[in-house]
Amino acid sequence: MGGSANTLQEILVRDEGYQEEPYLDHKGNPTGGFGQRVPSLALPEHAFSSNKEYWTNRLLDKIEEVEGQRKSLDIQNLSKPRQVVLDSMIYQMGFAGFKGFKKMIKAVRMGDYQRAADEMLDSDWAREDSPTRARRAAGVMRLGRFPTQKRMRR
Repeated sequence: MGGSANTLQEILVRDEGYQEEPYLDHKGNPTGGFGQRVPSLALPEHAFSSNKEYWTNRLLDKIEEVEGQRKSLDIQNLSKPRQVVLDSMIYQMGFAGFKGFKKMIKAVRMGDYQRAADEMLDSDWAREDSPTRARRAAGVMRLGRFPTQKRMRR
């Protein structure tokens, strides 16, 4: 993955990281792979795959599911970067958690991306859970594109 991440898979790999061994996430949920929930840490060790290909395939399946969930909201005319931002949010917090961002979703539907970004930042997600991730996402929501690397001065 080169300079800036600009696909959902690249963003999730960057933001979620990869860990073969299951662990408890910051909210105490059993997790493995690329921030993927697992049933329980009490399962026998052989119940988890330490094969990165397994976790990558689960990631790709989840990406497909998340994209379908976003499409079910019937939000039209979004740039690809804005779609990716919403998909990343759905991946991280689940569809039910994402749907709690009612004012943000309404602003996106209205095409008011500044307001949508403000609503993203006015949340526990931005203040407590994932401040860096939220700031990046809000920036993309405002711009409608991924930030480009700063040009080197001559």
